[in-house]
Amino acid sequence: MRSEGRRGCDWLLKTLVKNAQRPILLVFDEIQELATASGGDNIVSALRSAITKNRNAVRVAFTGSSQEQLMALFSRSRAALYEGASTLAFPHLDADFIQF
Repeated sequence: MRSEGRRGCDWLLKTLVKNAQRPILLVFDEIQELATASGGDNIVSALRSAITKNRNAVRVAFTGSSQEQLMALFSRSRAALYEGASTLAFPHLDADFIQF
């Protein structure tokens, strides 16, 4: 199952890149959920492999509402995305923003 997932992820990303004929941006929101999801490590590993193979044509943004869980994806030495991204802290949105 693991190799099938990787092949599928590789195929999907190569197809997107080929059809776009230019670099593409992938945005994964709430990606931290994969840190605790059953099988999440396999999904993250397949993503990392596909992104690495297509690194010249792909840009990736990982976002989420839990900074602690996001850091778990990137800072655990055995995590598939270990040191796979730089982190940027954004300020919390306050009541004025939400009301606007």
